[in-house]
Amino acid sequence: MKRNGILVLVLLWLTAISGGLSIAATNPQVEMVRLVMPAVVGIGIDKAEYASYRFSGSEFFEEFKKFYQKEEKEFKEKSKPQYDSKKEKVTPEDIRGIGSGFIIDSNGKVVTNYHVVEGQRRIFVMTNDNKIYKAKVIRESPEEDLAILEIENPSKNFRFVRLGDSDSIDVAEPVIAIGNPFGLSFTVTSGIVSAVGRTTPDGKEGLIQTDAAVNPGNSGGPLINMGGEVIGINTMIYTSKGGGFMGVAFAVPVNKAKTLLTSAPKSSVYLGIRMNTTEKGIVIDTVENGSPADKAGLKEGEIVISVDGRELKSGNDLVKYIRTKKPGDKITLRIKQRDKSAQIIVTLDKSKE
Repeated sequence: MKRNGILVLVLLWLTAISGGLSIAATNPQVEMVRLVMPAVVGIGIDKAEYASYRFSGSEFFEEFKKFYQKEEKEFKEKSKPQYDSKKEKVTPEDIRGIGSGFIIDSNGKVVTNYHVVEGQRRIFVMTNDNKIYKAKVIRESPEEDLAILEIENPSKNFRFVRLGDSDSIDVAEPVIAIGNPFGLSFTVTSGIVSAVGRTTPDGKEGLIQTDAAVNPGNSGGPLINMGGEVIGINTMIYTSKGGGFMGVAFAVPVNKAKTLLTSAPKSSVYLGIRMNTTEKGIVIDTVENGSPADKAGLKEGEIVISVDGRELKSGNDLVKYIRTKKPGDKITLRIKQRDKSAQIIVTLDKSKE
């Protein structure tokens, strides 16, 4: 019987060779990535809004244009918009990829970073089968740098990832990051969990530190364990003078995303400004035409000091306060331009769909 068993194994081995199969067992890590990849997405915005996006002026980001120009060209040629481009007045040529994300249910809910979609009016999700969907923000947490998107009018049931338990991860545990660094779509990098419970200089607490290569464009993408579960959302890197990957990257624990998923939906009101917190204060970068801010007379370059008498330390403070309001509510902003200050009353309006 033993000889017969050996003979069967030899015959199976020869059959594998004749069929062009590998003798070695399939790499489980490769198979895991193949299963997860369809649930990883790119996040894009209208190029008309790209000029004001925070990474657009980065010399380091511009340096890598030559690497992703071919990718961008192929994307335009192969992409299949799942929306009426004439009605939306946007085509694949008008879309600029700025980040990453991942699908968490068959209906098309997507997790990404808040800073990827902050202030954007037109958001697009790009799947790895070259399809483009319009999406909207349904929940957000600026303080955790997380946002939940919803794909509009999905044409199918989506493949989605499983969410792991970020409270049970171990230092030195192997991990994989998937995203779109520098526009190089669906790039896979690997490393280990370097530390847990990290606090960054800007005050974000409880982050996962990893040495998996993460660069601009990876933001919002998944950090995955060897079981194929998402344990973190890649959010930032440590750099020196604007440099790239240095072996120190941070991810928001996925359990924080789980909490956001069960929280109240995004506020139904909006103000209509894009802000940037600087040494001077909260500076208004842009004011959307026809928005409540525009109607109230807010101008680019003005500094927002307080809202309804509450001092503001960052733009996030203003966002969180507005989320407590409803359409028709009035807020009073104290603003400063040059050496003069003034109070401006803004009537909040319903968010655009």
